[in-house]
Amino acid sequence: MRALAQCSSLTDIALCGFNAVTAQGVRVLRALPALAALSFEGHHHQLARDDEGVRAVAQLDSLTSLCLEGFRRLSDDGLLTLASLPRLRELTVEGANGVSDAAVRALCTRLPALLRHSCYVERASDEEQSDGEYVAPPQHPDDEGLL
Repeated sequence: MRALAQCSSLTDIALCGFNAVTAQGVRVLRALPALAALSFEGHHHQLARDDEGVRAVAQLDSLTSLCLEGFRRLSDDGLLTLASLPRLRELTVEGANGVSDAAVRALCTRLPALLRHSCYVERASDEEQSDGEYVAPPQHPDDEGLL
């Protein structure tokens, strides 16, 4: 991760199959001022074990797009820390059994750009099957007719 942090012009990072990504490693990415898209793909990230990793991601305030795949232990509180990402327009959360629809709606209310773009939450069952659903954010008063 330290090597990535030295590439100051990086705008997109997809971490696929890395099982040793930690919250400390994510914090190193704060050195990337142009980082707009971050994707965690695969179900074996150390980051996925609790909300600490999501708190680290929430410090990357340049993000406009975020994919959190396999974050089975993400809670409502962890999801709501993402409200500190003022530019976030696209959010995908997959495998997050601990996230409620109410928390997703609350996040979308705090981040108006998500109201206009994309917020998708997919939960995984105990058998690793998913029952994906789009969680529609509440309609924002300025968005009449957009939803």
